[in-house]
Amino acid sequence: LIPSLLSGSSTNTIVFNVISGNGTGLKLGDSSIPITYDVNGFPLAVDHNIVQSNFIGTDWSGFIALGSDAFGFEPIGNKYDGIYLFNGITNTIGGGAASQINVISGNGRHGMNFDGPSGFNFVMRNFIGLDVGGNQPIGNGGWGILLGSESNNNLIGSPVALAGNIIS
Repeated sequence: LIPSLLSGSSTNTIVFNVISGNGTGLKLGDSSIPITYDVNGFPLAVDHNIVQSNFIGTDWSGFIALGSDAFGFEPIGNKYDGIYLFNGITNTIGGGAASQINVISGNGRHGMNFDGPSGFNFVMRNFIGLDVGGNQPIGNGGWGILLGSESNNNLIGSPVALAGNIIS
């Protein structure tokens, strides 16, 4: 099963999970479902969610990609993106503390894909395309982080020392 949060999902905490062997690892919003609007006509975003301390695309050790390709041979974590975000606002992926690092590696497409109108999200202190130690490559098939044309005002990294992402 793919963990998914759809339009209007907010203030959820996704922590200490192994999310591997799926089509898409973690889906925050869905471009194939029309955006839902509130009574005042404002779009309901996927907002204020926290994603921390997860292994997205690897096994529980963070050293091995989990799953396999369509033929059952090549290990890949999730067939497509590790994290897919659509219409997301003020979500936090990772965090300032070492205990909040996500390992987002070994996925078939991108480590993270911000699609559609997504803004003011925080992506910090993640290992993207690396093992849990941040030393050995476990590459994703596409970009480490892909920001789509409508993704604006996101903070990737941190002005705080040692709180940036390591992307390989």
